[in-house]
Amino acid sequence: QPNNNKKQKKQKETRKMLDDLKEGDNVVTLSGIHGTVKKLKDDIVVLQIDNNVRIKINRTSIGMNRESSKN
Repeated sequence: QPNNNKKQKKQKETRKMLDDLKEGDNVVTLSGIHGTVKKLKDDIVVLQIDNNVRIKINRTSIGMNRESSKN
């Protein structure tokens, strides 16, 4: 069962990272798109990926918060 515990820990860390997202965070989506969080509403995140280019994605599509990985 040690492998299952690792999986659960990873899932818990991912949930916490998604819950802790805030405007201004630099993130990477699961598909590799880098952007800055501009707006959060429920399960939708608006990411700015370039000047005047924003996309709406599901919160669960965020793979990594580059802000929290700096610590």
